[in-house]
Amino acid sequence: MNVQPPPFLSSSVSRKLNLILVEDDQNIQKYFLEYFFQNFNFVFHYNSIEEFYDAKLKTNEVGMILLDIGLPCQSGLEALPKINSQYPNKEIVIFSSYDCPAVVVQALRLGATGYLLKSDALLTIDQELSVIMKGGAAISPTIARKLVEFFAPQNLLKTLKPKERAILKLFSEGYTYEEVGAQLGLKIDTVRYYVRSLYKKLHVTTKNEALLKVRAEL
Repeated sequence: MNVQPPPFLSSSVSRKLNLILVEDDQNIQKYFLEYFFQNFNFVFHYNSIEEFYDAKLKTNEVGMILLDIGLPCQSGLEALPKINSQYPNKEIVIFSSYDCPAVVVQALRLGATGYLLKSDALLTIDQELSVIMKGGAAISPTIARKLVEFFAPQNLLKTLKPKERAILKLFSEGYTYEEVGAQLGLKIDTVRYYVRSLYKKLHVTTKNEALLKVRAEL
């Protein structure tokens, strides 16, 4: 990823706090180290959640955390609850390339205070950090548009076949693939076939994303 530097951050975000970056992309790391040292007390950067945990930073050493999702080993989403527990009342902002609305919703529910898409935020990071530091929740414009579309009433269940709707209903009640097959008299491979089909129609990739997208219609 070729990252071009933005203008230097304005005084509105020049605060004496520590910025924590958990990101394994070396170009992104270089970007932050070169341009954020001038505006933050110190920038800590880690390649993985495990490295971040191993650092055992004290609460007063943590100001704002910029957290990638697609990290080696544990993902940023998986780490959110523990980070929130260890560093309560800290700004934890997802800084990721993932633009799936269901992922964004999950991140916010797990305690993220903002969600910045790398392709949007790299050149507007000044404004984004200003919003966060003033108590707002920064959401990239691209993500905001996708969220509006995601939550708009769409009668999505009408696009699914009866078996696909039945499978989603059973998933919402906590049934496993095997239990769904037993309930509907289907082989497990047939259940998987229907699941792949409904994922494609709903534009999702996981069971949780599918349930989140149609939750109001079940």
